[in-house]
Amino acid sequence: LHKCLGSALRAMGPENFLSILPLKFNAEDPSQVDVWLLPILKQHTVGGRLSFYIHTILNSALTLKQKSEM
Repeated sequence: LHKCLGSALRAMGPENFLSILPLKFNAEDPSQVDVWLLPILKQHTVGGRLSFYIHTILNSALTLKQKSEM
């Protein structure tokens, strides 16, 4: 599954991939948080617009940081 999603991420690009399978860090139930997707993003992300990273990935990282400090 990791390789399959990684291939899709490389082929589609991070912006299109995350529009289909968005990161969910604000879920009420901790079992519905998509942290399993982070290693795939880290290993297989190539390219993408800088503004996309700033608005999407950076905001997600800030959300995770805030949750970890609670």
